Amino acid sequence: MARIGTLRGTFLAPGVSKNKRVYTRENIGRAVERMNGRLSGGQVIPMHTSHKANAEGDTRATAAHVTKVYQDDAGAGHFEADIIPTDAGRDVAAMAVPDKSGKAAL
Repeated sequence: MARIGTLRGTFLAPGVSKNKRVYTRENIGRAVERMNGRLSGGQVIPMHTSHKANAEGDTRATAAHVTKVYQDDAGAGHFEADIIPTDAGRDVAAMAVPDKSGKAAL
């Protein structure tokens, strides 16, 4: 699929989330491993505009496809994703701010 930009950011950092869940370096590492397994197996990891849209299978809310995930030395999980030319993707691209490399970051 065509892309209209690249998005990168942090998807999870060690600590307690807003919904009071504890995320450790170890469980973030396992999530990164699972996602890398999906990516290396040719599966698409879509990014939706909300958890609700994802749960409901609303493909109109797909904004990007994850292309890379990794964990940094502090234990945080990071991603890169191709923003796709959907209404949701264009909305996300409009809100993103380019970083020093010129790639979009939220």
